[in-house]
Amino acid sequence: MAAQHAAIPLHALTLERANPIQTRKAREVAWKEWHRGRTLEEWMKQYEEMDKCDFAANDRLTQWVLVPRDDPATDEIIASCETYRRKVALSTPPNTVSEPTMAVGYAIASVYVQPHLRKNGYATHMMRLMHHVLASPLGLPRFPEAWGPPPIEYFGDAILSCLYSDVGEFYTKCGPSPDTTGWRITSKRSTVWKTAGHTPTTHHGVELLDEAELKNLLVKDEELLLKELRANPIQAKKAREIMWTEWHQGQTLEEWMKMCDEMDKCDFTASGRLTQWVLVPRDDPDTDEILASCETYRRKVALSSPSISVSEPSVGVGYMIAGVYVRAHLRRNGYAAHMMRLIHHVLGSPLGLPQFPEAWGAPPVECFGDATLCCLYTDVGEFYAKCGPSLDTAGWRVTNKRTTIWKTANHTLKATHDGVKLLDEVELKKLSVKDEELLLKELSHPLPPHDQDAVQRFTFLPTDGPLNFQLKLFQLTASRRPSGALAWPPETYGARLIKPFSSNIVFAGWTFELLPEPSRLIVIRIRCDDVSLPKLISAALDVAIVAGLEEVEVWSLPDELIEAAAISGGLTFERKEHWPSVMWYGLPGKEVQWMNNERQVCLDLILQAA
Repeated sequence: MAAQHAAIPLHALTLERANPIQTRKAREVAWKEWHRGRTLEEWMKQYEEMDKCDFAANDRLTQWVLVPRDDPATDEIIASCETYRRKVALSTPPNTVSEPTMAVGYAIASVYVQPHLRKNGYATHMMRLMHHVLASPLGLPRFPEAWGPPPIEYFGDAILSCLYSDVGEFYTKCGPSPDTTGWRITSKRSTVWKTAGHTPTTHHGVELLDEAELKNLLVKDEELLLKELRANPIQAKKAREIMWTEWHQGQTLEEWMKMCDEMDKCDFTASGRLTQWVLVPRDDPDTDEILASCETYRRKVALSSPSISVSEPSVGVGYMIAGVYVRAHLRRNGYAAHMMRLIHHVLGSPLGLPQFPEAWGAPPVECFGDATLCCLYTDVGEFYAKCGPSLDTAGWRVTNKRTTIWKTANHTLKATHDGVKLLDEVELKKLSVKDEELLLKELSHPLPPHDQDAVQRFTFLPTDGPLNFQLKLFQLTASRRPSGALAWPPETYGARLIKPFSSNIVFAGWTFELLPEPSRLIVIRIRCDDVSLPKLISAALDVAIVAGLEEVEVWSLPDELIEAAAISGGLTFERKEHWPSVMWYGLPGKEVQWMNNERQVCLDLILQAA
């Protein structure tokens, strides 16, 4: 007999994505309920095979566990369930347009609480928390203070979620707040035919299908439901060839395409994280006569909580947009502006968008619909501010344009740097994991009361693509050696202060850019104070001198570091290009602050025309 369980207060529990040990434990527990004659070994082998399938890979199948907040890694699981991420097609509102849009939905399965833990409200609480894990915050009420802090793990891209209930109306009571309802039951109709009394016969005009034939037919069936308009392989290749004509910087077309192929293999672009988009005629969507094109990179963003009472950040979905391009002979026709207006309806949550303008025709069929925000860097001033999701709404808002540079010609190479350790690529990546943990904690620091409802802060998480992207892109374009280089290519990608000079994480990470001139070492992440800044910049200047570079550059230094930068020889000014710009799909009326934007290097920044 199981030991009697002392009920845990619901506010002391949280919902976590299961670690490998918890996943195994949850599946073993579920076997006792649903084994249907299978041994535990057979049950676990079935899961192992399912995990390898395309419908489960790349986080499409996720195991969730309800656990004590103060012991989230425990294998003493209170409750568990699984989610399956799926594409859903949505009809558009009546009297507007008829083509469906694509969004994200989740199927929830295997909701389970062990018998000796039941009657404590655990399943109800887990399912209430699940809304705040899956759904866009734009469609949710404020997280209830009585439930404690919200879950930190957060997808936030769902337009809907579905499940099959074997416990009647139970899930209807599991809403995202105490006064909202949960899942609504739909059609319960079933139709059955008994084999008894049926006589086998020949079926004229009917072809029986094997597995492969059925799958092929389902593809055609889906084509009848919708037509996807992201770039097909031929269009993606053509778009990149067009970009090469503008941004090749001395690379041959073969070298350029090989670089793109190598980038496609990386974790920060795989599994649909990099998507090529093309503007094409509606009546010829597969044409390679592309009117305009761009790329999007899907990234995790940490968001400060919109709640006054709950300060822990949530993690959502953001996009970086790059490679916006229209060939010279097609410009002055409004193609780029129209493409960027349409991209809102591809990326943004429908809950944060105005109605699609009838004057624009039918909306794009292909739709991610999971973005809380998207960002870009503009080299054309306020152009993108005019590219809103409707005729009377604004587009991207320009943020901090501050740049600080140090000239290597004004610096004397030092033999050593007391208390400073130079970092190779592996060391920088390990340090970035710790930096990310600190970023999440810093976003949880409460703002002054008068700012809590007016300011929304966010940051891209460095380990979810941006860091690896920037380092890999330099490594693929580093064949050209600067004329004054003492050693090339560089093997140092950062510096940190060590004890006794600092017991905290104080560091800078960087990459390198040769064109456009002047050549420079670019600081892509820095964590320091006014005392440690000169030490880190001095180390960066030494690395830049050895590499034959002319400048060290950092963007968006906070106000409290400007004086220290000037004393150490830095010049701070507002640059005339590469302006960071943000489009926010959340609640209107907030001042959106992009935190830690030292530099998010994108393909069109590294490879823009000299």
